[in-house]
Amino acid sequence: MTKKSAFFWLVYVSVLFLAIIMQKVERIKTGGRLAQINLEIGEKKARNDYLAFDLSTSKSPQNLIMEAEKRLNLTIPEPDTIIVLEDIIKKNTESKTLIARLLSH
Repeated sequence: MTKKSAFFWLVYVSVLFLAIIMQKVERIKTGGRLAQINLEIGEKKARNDYLAFDLSTSKSPQNLIMEAEKRLNLTIPEPDTIIVLEDIIKKNTESKTLIARLLSH
């Protein structure tokens, strides 16, 4: 082997060795990024589960009653104090219909 040939082999092996090292470094970096992304996914899933639970408890009738009492100072009315507006509208409509019938004759 000549000196020139040996030099080219040395350069070739060095470049190949450098390429292998760079590939391993990139693989390690990619593994670290993948681990970080998996950690973020786990955190987001946990947050999503918490928000889903919070939403389900917020919609419960008992919780809505408590919040209405606390924030808006609302209370559940007694049954004898409830006025159904549909009944009042129907009565007014019926009386107007009766008056309209009387006037039309």
